[in-house]
Amino acid sequence: MLKEQFKEELNISLPALFALIVLLIVLGITRPEIFSVSRLSGVLMYCGILGIVTIGQFFVIIAGGTAKSIGLDVSIGNLMFFTVIFAGALIKLAGLQGLPVILLTLLMGICVGIINGALSVYVKIPPFITTAGMSMFLYGVTLGWGVQSGPDQAVKSLGGFLFNVPVPFILFLILLGFSEFILRRSVYGFKLLLKSSNVEAARLSGINVERITLTTYVTCSLMAVIAGLCYYGNTGFPSMRFSDIYTLESIAAVLIGGNLFESGKGSLLGVFAGALFFGFLSVLLQSFGIPDAGRKILSGIILVLLMLVFSRYAAIQGRVRKMLAQLSRSH
Repeated sequence: MLKEQFKEELNISLPALFALIVLLIVLGITRPEIFSVSRLSGVLMYCGILGIVTIGQFFVIIAGGTAKSIGLDVSIGNLMFFTVIFAGALIKLAGLQGLPVILLTLLMGICVGIINGALSVYVKIPPFITTAGMSMFLYGVTLGWGVQSGPDQAVKSLGGFLFNVPVPFILFLILLGFSEFILRRSVYGFKLLLKSSNVEAARLSGINVERITLTTYVTCSLMAVIAGLCYYGNTGFPSMRFSDIYTLESIAAVLIGGNLFESGKGSLLGVFAGALFFGFLSVLLQSFGIPDAGRKILSGIILVLLMLVFSRYAAIQGRVRKMLAQLSRSH
């Protein structure tokens, strides 16, 4: 069973893994200095923060949305920056330190996820509209409130290094492994994948599909808050000119990893490959001195091209399976 599941995950994420390997080879040839310890640590810091956000986006996307809309959360970037403001306020205004700051900030993330999920699932507002509204609300509060304080030692540790390995990247790997266990080895994971592939079948099986969908938005917001705390701990005292690069890149990383909307299948291995691909792609484009606008344009073009390759890959796979089935029947 485990062997078959691994084969399925590998099959889904193969295009993303191949793209990542090609990118690493190109980097090794054109910019080998990037693989020095100091430069690589910086790249993995970014990949770790993006990867944590991408895990949350993964659950929302594969679970699907309401009856006539797809699952999507476009509030996570501004939720990350609001996390900085919220945690800073707890440190400066409430005088809290350490674990209480982290726990209360995580609780805030749960509340945001519940609001996003409840409005999408029970009030039937399309998830894109719900989370876009939440994003604008959080951005407005962030601008009005402003950064209150630098991080305390506990939050700093979340954005630090352990044996030259970024803590966010370690957390990304841990959360990835835990998510894989939940998705493949738990009743919740079975219900989630069944709901994703066939909502009516899941409902007839007695699964509360609304509750399952709600939990994915809570998970997504929690991951955004964890990533926000890591970002806060790493930057120390971030600028108010925060640029949300995480929302769109998290969606792109999920899709590049072979995880399609409401497909009934999902690959966290693809999430890993997608997050690393975008992290190293950003470094490659920066190394050539391409300005931010140019990097965005090229990243968009590359995403579209990769999705075209992925769609062709899936079509070719289907034809190969059909041919093999016909050959086996003929013999």
